Amino acid sequence: FNLATYDEGDSFDQSNAKGFVQIHGLSSKVAAKRDLGL
Repeated sequence: FNLATYDEGDSFDQSNAKGFVQIHGLSSKVAAKRDLGL
């Protein structure tokens, strides 16, 4: 049992991937808008 990785018995819900990518990139998106004065 390891929370940092997936083992054989674990599964990953691919429908969560889009939300993860959006949240992960949010700080870059906000910084770009700030820097461009948007």
